[in-house]
Amino acid sequence: MVRAANTYPELSLAERDRRWGLLRRFLEEQGLDCLVVAGPLETRHPDRYITNFLTGWVVFPKAGAPVLITPRGYAITQALEIARMGEAPMWVTDLRHARTGRELGKHLKSLAYERSKIGVVGLSMGELSVEGWIPYRTWADVLEELPNASFIDVTRPYVELVSVKSEEELQMVRKAADVAELACEEMLRVVKPGIRESDVVAAVMNVVYGHGCVGSLLPHLGPLILQSGPSTFGGGPPRWVTRGGEPRMLKKGDFLRAEIFSIYGGYEAQAHMYISLGTPDDNTLRAAEVARASYDEGVKALMPGALFSGVKAAMEKPFAGDAKVGTGTLIHSLNICYFSSESNIAISDVAGGDKLKWAQSDRGRGGDIVIQAGMVFEVEPKCSVNGRVAYLGGTVVVTEKGAVELNEISTRIHTVKG
Repeated sequence: MVRAANTYPELSLAERDRRWGLLRRFLEEQGLDCLVVAGPLETRHPDRYITNFLTGWVVFPKAGAPVLITPRGYAITQALEIARMGEAPMWVTDLRHARTGRELGKHLKSLAYERSKIGVVGLSMGELSVEGWIPYRTWADVLEELPNASFIDVTRPYVELVSVKSEEELQMVRKAADVAELACEEMLRVVKPGIRESDVVAAVMNVVYGHGCVGSLLPHLGPLILQSGPSTFGGGPPRWVTRGGEPRMLKKGDFLRAEIFSIYGGYEAQAHMYISLGTPDDNTLRAAEVARASYDEGVKALMPGALFSGVKAAMEKPFAGDAKVGTGTLIHSLNICYFSSESNIAISDVAGGDKLKWAQSDRGRGGDIVIQAGMVFEVEPKCSVNGRVAYLGGTVVVTEKGAVELNEISTRIHTVKG
């Protein structure tokens, strides 16, 4: 049997027609004349659900063909090249160029939407804590160009709709997750005292790119999360990525924390790795035990009909006494990554953290979402015990019978010889 990592699935025109049919019903239910979906400058593109192409602004009508308005000339030339080389046909063939909100507004007027009721995706519910991703100046100019149109923010219901994946989409997710699994294997193979963090990153990303995937393209994450040292409370990319300096050398007694991002055709899987270079202490083992129990509770609770808030509550059950929720989220949605539990900040566990002034404003979102078959989640509990931590997690797909785990290696902590 060929493992998913060695396959290269594509989305069909039948999948396009399925999505467009859903969106036409969405327009009817919402009482809209058309939909405008703004593509953010990041990897999680809600516009690509319509186009299966490079990001831009998509105008999707109740009848007729959608239009992709792009600020990038290379998007138009790439579309021409796809046709010239006889590759899988483009889903959207009407591509137009615009760089400003005023130009975008003029395109909408040329499509006869001056007095229409227009649904907009991108005015709220942005990536992580960002409230939407449409720039102020862009939107102000669009409103000025179309003073008689009515604009309704439909970001939330749109995201709910596209979060339920078809079998074709799940093939893409399985491919990405299996590549992440191979990357975890490679990380375990290369991690040892005496090599640099950069050696680990190179080995892992060689697996990811070598199988036709990419890592995270987000500046605050890319290409992967990786931290090492006697404690690993910090998150984000390796510090030498953002600050320069010599990549850290791994030492006996270190812990290495990583989150591997594997994205195939725009579909993302994530896998958390936590590796002890030598025998871990009792507090770390206790943290790992609680984190695994939380993971198991989350997988068990991810059933169709459950509330997202209920899944989060189930994952919180194992935390008690000295076992606290560590820094980060317990669970969030994938493809699209917009529903999330609170992003906890366990700052008191960091040396000197009690002297810092901070305010935790992230309270999560999407607690009232009803879990459906076809949704994809990253189940990623973190636990802190007396200043020691453990992180683990992987990609999980909801089916009619319950959750199916797509990763195994990253759902427990590992020890390598120190």
